[in-house]
Amino acid sequence: MMTVYVRLKSIGKITKNVKKDIFFIENKPSSLRAFICECVRTCLKLHREKNKESSLRSPLSQIEYEEMKYIGKFAFGLNYNQNDISDEKAIKIAIDAFNDGLVRIFKADTELCCLDEELDVSEGDEFTFVKLTMLSGRMW
Repeated sequence: MMTVYVRLKSIGKITKNVKKDIFFIENKPSSLRAFICECVRTCLKLHREKNKESSLRSPLSQIEYEEMKYIGKFAFGLNYNQNDISDEKAIKIAIDAFNDGLVRIFKADTELCCLDEELDVSEGDEFTFVKLTMLSGRMW
């Protein structure tokens, strides 16, 4: 198992800071395609674990209630979307998004452009995923 750091940033988000998350990769990837596959599997695993936890969620404690009352937002930690997606379908969607230019991936400050080019991933490397959003609207 290997640990890498992943920063996720969507251009459309208002916040300028990007949180660095720890990703535990099971297999050392040899290419960008393999790295994307490992990241998708990690995300799906975390998503499935979160779904299991949310189904076991107990009512809010008094402390949780007071904290949420203070910030003015109540969240119960429930995930109402119980739809599951296969690993293969999720990987295909991620690869298609990269090929279509909707996602850009950087290792440190270097943009990774070729899916099948050799990629050296070491313990503690830092990657940034930038999700590009398209502006749309209509003219009056």
